Amino acid sequence: MFDPKKLSPEALDRSLEKAMRYRLLNEAEEAESFCLDILDISPDNQDAIVTLIPALTDQFPNGNTDSLRRAQELLPQIAGEYERE
Repeated sequence: MFDPKKLSPEALDRSLEKAMRYRLLNEAEEAESFCLDILDISPDNQDAIVTLIPALTDQFPNGNTDSLRRAQELLPQIAGEYERE
């Protein structure tokens, strides 16, 4: 078995762009994967958290019941009160 490569800090912006693009293309699982990779090396990355939440909620119609719980757990991590609401 192999260990996947971690993102380099230089690749964060490009990875976030890809996550946003995949979400707009209705590829929520791919968007989620990019966001999780970003959060793996930058746990407080607000853009990744804000992109991940709708990527998770986009998976509701697929029967992914774990998505709701995970999205709710992410909400307190959003820094701004306005953005959280």
